Amino acid sequence: MKEIKINYSKKIPAMAVLLTIPLIGALAYFAAYYGGNMTFVCVMSGVVIFRLSYEIVKGWHRITINDECVVVNSKYQWTVCFRDVEDFYPVTYKGQYLIGIHYKQSHENYRTDDYLDDTRETRMGYELSPGAPYEIPTRGLSIKPQELLKQLNERLHLEKMKGRTE
Repeated sequence: MKEIKINYSKKIPAMAVLLTIPLIGALAYFAAYYGGNMTFVCVMSGVVIFRLSYEIVKGWHRITINDECVVVNSKYQWTVCFRDVEDFYPVTYKGQYLIGIHYKQSHENYRTDDYLDDTRETRMGYELSPGAPYEIPTRGLSIKPQELLKQLNERLHLEKMKGRTE
C-alpha cells in the first residue's frame, strides 16, 4: 500500500512567521535607536528567533505510516511495528488527544492499562519523545486525531489479515 506521511499543521509555521516578523522589526528598531551593546543583544535575539523558526520548519514531517510500521518523528525518532500491536485506541490526557498503543502480551513493551495510566504523566514529560512508546501525541498535526486513529487501525487490520494468509 501507499506510504502515508503526516506533517505538522501549516498553522504552526504560519503563526511562527507572523510572530517573528514584528519581533525582528522591533529588534531592528532597538538596534538602530540605541546602538552600541544593544545592537549585539538585538542581533543575538534575531539569531535565536531565526533558529527557533528553523527548528519548527525542520520538524515539519511528523508521522510516517507504511505497511509494516508507524514512524513517529519527534526530537528522537521511534517506531511501532504493526506485528507487535494488538490495537490503537484514543486517550485524553490533560485536554490533549493521544493515540494509545496496546502491545501484544508476548511483546517486551506490553504493559497493563493500570500501569500505562499510572506512568502517563512521566512519559508525556519526556522532552525527546513524549509518550513513547505507548502514546502518539496528535497535537498540531495536519490530520484530525480521529482520522489518524482510523488510518492506524486500518493498517493494523491489513497487517493482521496478511499474517493470517501467510
